Amino acid sequence: MRTWLRRLAYLLFDRHRDAELREEIELHRSLRQAHLERDGVPSSDAEDESRHALGNVLLAREEAREVWLGPWSSWSQDLCFGLRMVRRSPGVAAIVTLTMALGIGMNAAMFGVFNAVLLRPLPVPDAERLVWVANHDQRFNQDTFVSRANFLIWREQATSFERMVAYMEFAAAMVAAGESREEQVTAATSDVWNLTGARPLLGRLFGPDDEHVAVLSHAAFERRFRGDPAVIGTSVALNGFPMTVIGVLGRDFRFPMPAAGGDVAAYMPLSKAAGRPGLPDPPDPARGPLPPWVTVVGKLRAEVSIDRARADLERVYADVAREHPVALREGRALRVVPLREKLVGRLQIALTVLLAAVGCVLMIATTNIAHLMLARAVSRQTEIAIRISVGASRGRIIRQLLTESLLLAAAGCGAGLALATWGLDAIITLWPDAIPRLKDATVDSVVLLFAAVTALASTLLFGLGPALSLLRTDLNTTLKRQERSGSATPGTRPVRVLLIGFELGLATVLLIAAGLMLKSFWAMGVGTVPDGDRILVTRVALSGSRYASRAPQEAYVQELLQRVDGTPGVSSAGIDAGAFNVPVKVDGRTPPVASGGDEAFVTFRPVSLGFVRAMGAPLLRGHWPAPGRMESDALESTDALLVNQRFVDLLMQGRDPIGHHISGPFVSGTVAGVIADFKDSQLDAEPSPQVYVPFKRAMTLRSVRVAIRTDGSPSAVAPAVRDAMSQIDPTQPIADMATMDQVLEASIANRRFSLAMLGIFAGVALFLSLMGTYGVIAHSVAERTREIGIRIALGARPSGVVRMIVGGEMRIAVGGIAAGVLLAFGIAPVMTTLVYGVAPRDTGIFLGVAGALASVALLTAWAAAARAARVDPIAALQH
Repeated sequence: MRTWLRRLAYLLFDRHRDAELREEIELHRSLRQAHLERDGVPSSDAEDESRHALGNVLLAREEAREVWLGPWSSWSQDLCFGLRMVRRSPGVAAIVTLTMALGIGMNAAMFGVFNAVLLRPLPVPDAERLVWVANHDQRFNQDTFVSRANFLIWREQATSFERMVAYMEFAAAMVAAGESREEQVTAATSDVWNLTGARPLLGRLFGPDDEHVAVLSHAAFERRFRGDPAVIGTSVALNGFPMTVIGVLGRDFRFPMPAAGGDVAAYMPLSKAAGRPGLPDPPDPARGPLPPWVTVVGKLRAEVSIDRARADLERVYADVAREHPVALREGRALRVVPLREKLVGRLQIALTVLLAAVGCVLMIATTNIAHLMLARAVSRQTEIAIRISVGASRGRIIRQLLTESLLLAAAGCGAGLALATWGLDAIITLWPDAIPRLKDATVDSVVLLFAAVTALASTLLFGLGPALSLLRTDLNTTLKRQERSGSATPGTRPVRVLLIGFELGLATVLLIAAGLMLKSFWAMGVGTVPDGDRILVTRVALSGSRYASRAPQEAYVQELLQRVDGTPGVSSAGIDAGAFNVPVKVDGRTPPVASGGDEAFVTFRPVSLGFVRAMGAPLLRGHWPAPGRMESDALESTDALLVNQRFVDLLMQGRDPIGHHISGPFVSGTVAGVIADFKDSQLDAEPSPQVYVPFKRAMTLRSVRVAIRTDGSPSAVAPAVRDAMSQIDPTQPIADMATMDQVLEASIANRRFSLAMLGIFAGVALFLSLMGTYGVIAHSVAERTREIGIRIALGARPSGVVRMIVGGEMRIAVGGIAAGVLLAFGIAPVMTTLVYGVAPRDTGIFLGVAGALASVALLTAWAAAARAARVDPIAALQH
């Protein structure tokens, strides 16, 4: 350690040490001269002899520096020489730095997202012990909610869990300071605070004995109450029920559990009361605005595996199912998985693909830099040959060239990190809700380390290859060809061929992936609502004790339909009261096509007739229900049912459904007409078999979705529609309005994010690969100027020269593109989860991308060859 500190001190005080060394050497020489003069040697001869005895002073100083500094001496020389070489070629330095910054910046930004979403632990204590517990509907392969009674039994009897938390997020009308606004509210058991490690900024958090209290999020505290601490102890109304504000959470608190809505405004205690296991809790106004179903997250005991916990819960689940048989439990099982898997498991493949794609961009950028460094090194082959001939080792030459590359890479890495910071801010701004935890992405120490390692690896790739290819050059041949130092060396040709093929192959893979995603988005658009940009969608959640019973709910909805339908600029309007999947019978018999088990399941949609017309779904056969039929509340709503084409294809097997009787647990009626399939909620899901029933057959009308088709611009009609709805009951908040296109786009936010990122990466890769290919071809042609001049002087036609050059370069390009197609074909199954309605090995996409890249490569080669064919033979021979 002392030696290293002494060497560091020498570097810091380099000039002072050099001055002392010169003085010491001069002292030795003067003492030798004085000794000779005392022996009678003349002064001038004594000085010459003393200098001769001392030897080479410069060499002695270098040897002393090596003793004092060790290997740092040559390193510092390499660094200084590298800086001088960089200053001599500012254009090359700028191109390398910018290319490196682009590659490192894009990789660091994407890794920042990958790290925040998949690698960084959840912001809760012992996050690895948290598990997601849910009912799983095997018929539809989806998780479902849990009844509070089941949760209480699980928490009491499952011994593998340290604690178990139930919560549910829902939209509620929050009335505060005289203003009513719809907010997201989470009701949870008090153990949620221990599970998340939350601490209050003001007041306190609710405990197991608290009721009718609320804890505000920091965002709601600032937005609704302007950050006034006096809010503690005041009352707010949630869906008409008074709640006392007892605390405010800190700014950094993030609710880590899966949630369906946006930012949560308030947290309230979940009631302990529960109904029968397996069934929703009956409404109880005394308990406040609580949902009938909950979501469950558990924390495993120390040293308990998830398999053991799953077995423990399955035992309890089976006991409850035997003691409390419920029809709603049929076809369901228990699902216990790590919470992280539930949160981001489905995104793991997508983000891994994106990280691999941006890695390909970096490799293409590195290949371009290698092209440039190779061309620059070829121009220095005489210099390198001379340095080797006078005693420089090949290892020292490689180290010198790598030092120059490291300097450029360091500059590019610094600029890339600045670009990554800007890029992450742009990603979060453009796609804030595309994927969970995206807002937590930052350029932290892990990202910095990743960028540094990536830059170092890139430096070795683009610096070491050209250096090794040059060192294979024969010294005698190089020195004899000094007058043509710009010509290529035989050892560089294979390297260039490999680099061109490599970057074109990677670009082919990225473009094929982007093409598959683009075609997938086109497939999603099939079956969407026509003119979705002219359809407004909003939602009304009725709150308060006034709407606790069914009669006022129906009265509100009826008046809503009348007022909205009569608003100027509205062509049609209707409501959708939800959906439920139930078994169905046609003419008293179960259809032959079943979705698991012996019963066929369809989606029953309680709607008004205006909703179907607002969606613009055309009538394919039959007739529209008679006026008033879709508003009937009779169980036997004769001749009032509508089915979609999917229902006909899967359940009727080609038979005409008109006049057939359909029955289910909640509705029974006769099919009046068949309408076309349409997507109105999820763009990347195939329409299910659906039956549209009168909206009064809905289990509740407390929350309905309103669809409004406008004659003109929705933004111009929206204020009038909102005013008309507000006049019915000003105390009821109306959710934000959006067009149907916006709703559908939001449903595939994560897919849009993947497409946007992949498209950007593919575009940058294409640009870099074409620029690199053109640069290499142009440089290769320039090196062959003398050869081309001789060919033309001997009678070769310019067209023949063009064919010769283009043919040679296209063989390389076609080989690289073919390798890329084969690689893309091999890894295509990875894209299965990312695409929709498109085969991962779509022949049209593969051939289209390969043909387009080959055409562009042909144009690039032709441009360089045509320029070479115009060379003056005399000038070329003189050169």
